[in-house]
Amino acid sequence: MANTTISNLSSGFIQDTATFVKVFTGDLSFTNTDWQYIQLDTAFTWDGHSNVVVAVDRRHGSWTSSGSFDAYSASSSKARYIYQDSGPYNIGSISGGYETSSVPIYRLVSCNSVACPSPNIVSTTHDYESATVVWHGNGTNYQVNIKESAAANWPATDIDVTGTSYTFTGLQPATNYTIRVRQDCNADSNGYSEWTLYSVLTDSLPCLAPDSFTVSNVTNANATFSWNARGYETMWNIHVWFTGGLDSIYTVSTNPVTVGGFSAGITYNAAIRPLCGSAHNIVGE
Repeated sequence: MANTTISNLSSGFIQDTATFVKVFTGDLSFTNTDWQYIQLDTAFTWDGHSNVVVAVDRRHGSWTSSGSFDAYSASSSKARYIYQDSGPYNIGSISGGYETSSVPIYRLVSCNSVACPSPNIVSTTHDYESATVVWHGNGTNYQVNIKESAAANWPATDIDVTGTSYTFTGLQPATNYTIRVRQDCNADSNGYSEWTLYSVLTDSLPCLAPDSFTVSNVTNANATFSWNARGYETMWNIHVWFTGGLDSIYTVSTNPVTVGGFSAGITYNAAIRPLCGSAHNIVGE
């Protein structure tokens, strides 16, 4: 049994990327699909989130029968069976075998109390640019962090939090993020808990009303309008009207834009709104 960063056990899998620890010397039934509870001979420490490789040395009988363990279907290359009939199972020189998506189910159960237990994330809320995570724990001091799920590394500095909630800001719209939270037990010399992870998908960018709507270069027939677009909008309606007369809506895709059809000596009203969506049929405020 060993920790490893490998998640795809393809044909190029090299075993010596993980250091194995022998934890049990008894027999397991390869074809028994019920839970088989065993007590490990050697203590094994797991960080709570990295991949774990489990190697089983089965040296009794033929390999010709279809062995299973209780298993579930996963994406390809999540498990690898290694067959070796001719001699003892040597985890340092594994070769052969094949990839499979039938993954045995392993459950690690600790019989001892945890000095610094991990928090339990109970809820998250989010919009297109922020996410708030709420958790339960038995302490008051925690650390949090967030990264885009596709990113390989976490930000170097974790954020210290007093309390059981935190809001991340400055996020990108329609993006998958992974949040992590752990308890800081250093006040009682118990270090940190393991991380608790949670995934969040931020909302798509909404249809945002522009600001700084101004008019310039006014003549007796035309006027130039400009504004500050607050999102990714590319089309707008400009509504120009006066009581008892002109009431027109101009659909435009440039900024600034000059529109006409006005008459001299009249005070006009003007307003702008964005057109959103791929068909530009969702009207913002």
